Parts: sequence; C-alpha cells; structure tokens
Amino acid sequence: MEEIVLLSEYLTLGQILKELGVISTGGQAKYFLKEQKTFVNNQPENRRGRKLYSNDILTLPDTRKILLRSLTPSKQETYEKIDLEEKD
Repeated sequence: MEEIVLLSEYLTLGQILKELGVISTGGQAKYFLKEQKTFVNNQPENRRGRKLYSNDILTLPDTRKILLRSLTPSKQETYEKIDLEEKD
C-alpha cells in the first residue's frame, strides 16, 4: 500500500489524482471519476472535491491502494521550519 503524507488538514480527491500522476490536469478529474470506479474507505466515490483526511484509504481502478497520513507534530514543526528557511 502506498502512502501520501498530508502537509495540510486534507487534500481533495482531484488533487490526489493529479499528485499521483493519474490525471495531468485538475479538470480531468471529473471525467476520470465518471468513467473509472474509485473508492474512498471502500465506498464508491465520484466527487473530485471530496476531502480526504489522514487515515482515509483511496482505491484506484488499477487496484492501487493509497493510505493518507498526516505528519506527526514534531515532523510538522521541522517541515515548517525548513519551509520558512527556504523563503528567506
């Protein structure tokens, strides 16, 4: 099972599909979900705006399963620190 680490509270289904390279633009999500059976937590899902949170499981038509995880607080603080340093 693949994992995606969330850097925010949630990602939309369309954003995840784009991040995984399943679609190349956000606009393709609507058509992809209309034609391909996609599941979130074993429930059929066709809304590109569906918010996925930590511990949700996304199952794609090619039988890939993706688990969403959030950063632990200590890792989140480290990431934010690195991100702030890069902006300076």
